[in-house]
Amino acid sequence: MSFSIGELQDWLQRGEVGFRLRRADGTPASDAMRELLCRAAVTDSRNVESGFLFCAAQGENTHGVQFLGAALSGGAAAVLVEGPAPVFEEFAVPFVEVGDARLALAAAARGWLEDRAPRVIGIRSEEHTSELQSH
Repeated sequence: MSFSIGELQDWLQRGEVGFRLRRADGTPASDAMRELLCRAAVTDSRNVESGFLFCAAQGENTHGVQFLGAALSGGAAAVLVEGPAPVFEEFAVPFVEVGDARLALAAAARGWLEDRAPRVIGIRSEEHTSELQSH
């Protein structure tokens, strides 16, 4: 499921999701950041591995921005953050700031599916099919 920051930017633009790209240390993003690859995207900082994109969204009880330090220390290659993110001077990874992280993730997922066109296979369960037919 890997993708580049450039692809993420393209998907956000196609989905008409406004964003700002900068480095974690507060400096402007470079064109080279477009080539950076992320292996996967996660919304829980405890699941961050080296090369992952961490998505810091506003949750029901807390905002993922509170876990940015842990995600960066855990090896996050980039961060998608809802709202403005604080500066982390010791890191230079890309920060993609968006107004709504869930809309941004939906646009990214839609873009990934459109670009990759994976074969989708469904599995039909007789047990669940009978339940659906009896209702």
